[in-house]
Amino acid sequence: MDLPVTGINYADATAYAAWLSERTGDDWRLPSDEEWSFAAAERFGDDALGLVEDDGSNPATRWLAAYRSRSAPDRSVAVRPRGHFGQNSKGLHDVSGSLWEWTTTCYARNRTDAAGRHAEATENCGVRVMGGRHRSYMSFFISDGKSGGCAAGMAPDNLGFRLVRDVKPGRAVAFVRRLLNRSTAG
Repeated sequence: MDLPVTGINYADATAYAAWLSERTGDDWRLPSDEEWSFAAAERFGDDALGLVEDDGSNPATRWLAAYRSRSAPDRSVAVRPRGHFGQNSKGLHDVSGSLWEWTTTCYARNRTDAAGRHAEATENCGVRVMGGRHRSYMSFFISDGKSGGCAAGMAPDNLGFRLVRDVKPGRAVAFVRRLLNRSTAG
């Protein structure tokens, strides 16, 4: 079966990107949360939409309803073969399917002042933003159990990754020239 690779911690995902970059000569990396959300297009879940239980008077109601709907057993999101969840409008397959995917974006806790303006942010880069059926946050999951803590051990089976390739300017120019030569030759 053609299943995605799962159980990948952050260090292994970034190490693979570095290995692939060295091997191919291209620059491969994990996407930022912003890039992942853009690429997910219509499959990016907005936690603020579509919850019937939200009466508007208590902001926690929406969060609790979303939590209940996500924590209910859902066998439809088991790891599925490549292509099972189809293609989105950007041409990417299986976005927001059965995996949560690592991003380079660090978790940030934001505090507002009494007027509702942003007052302070505390960033924790030991926890990263995950793209998937909804935005999530995940610790690195180091493989050395001697280090202790709840993040020691194997990463869960629903963690994977998707890489972004940064096109080098020289390669992009060569690619465009090849396209132009094909269109004028034919």
